[in-house]
Amino acid sequence: MTEQARYVFYSRNVFSLKLDCWPSRAPSSSPTMTPWKVENSQFLGLFPVDCVKHLHRIEWKFPEMDDSCFLPVQQGTADWIDTLDFIARNDILPKLTLILDLSHDEAAIEWRGDETVANNVDNKEIHEMKWSLYQRVVEPVVRLRGLKDVFVHISWLLTRRYDHIRDRREQILERRVMGDDYDSFARGRNRQEESLLKRWNVPTYLAHVVTYRAYS
Repeated sequence: MTEQARYVFYSRNVFSLKLDCWPSRAPSSSPTMTPWKVENSQFLGLFPVDCVKHLHRIEWKFPEMDDSCFLPVQQGTADWIDTLDFIARNDILPKLTLILDLSHDEAAIEWRGDETVANNVDNKEIHEMKWSLYQRVVEPVVRLRGLKDVFVHISWLLTRRYDHIRDRREQILERRVMGDDYDSFARGRNRQEESLLKRWNVPTYLAHVVTYRAYS
């Protein structure tokens, strides 16, 4: 593939990376931990190193996570931070849109035959745990000041009557990266019109699957 062809392919498509489990919870100081490389990253490893500079739109679909995930001492967290640092060094921020999909929440959904039922809709302790987790994920992204856009999707909360709360929480996270005046809906982000109960009544994520689609 020529350099021009690589540029067209990687700049004109939305790349969606799906993981089926949270990257390693092993301590970041583990003796088995190797120096970070793009090709070994959970987040960028499927992209050719010399093509990262061409990326314009990446969607990371995170797996279901709990309060044991994304702690400062974990290898998965170190990989996330190293990934963001690498992106920052590639001088692509003004043209790059990041989509962080944190809405996978199987624990909140129960299947009873053909019926899908929400669990823990009003459990404040669980929702606060999730909120703390979402903040831990997004906080390192602050180092990417200058991004074109950041769109965040969370699983808070699981019925339509709470959509306005979810929208507000997502806005808080996005503005932490982009500034207080940022409005992702005005920037083209799709509103989650369907309830997450319907959204997640689909097959489980496959590990390390990258799909792509063209965008205008």
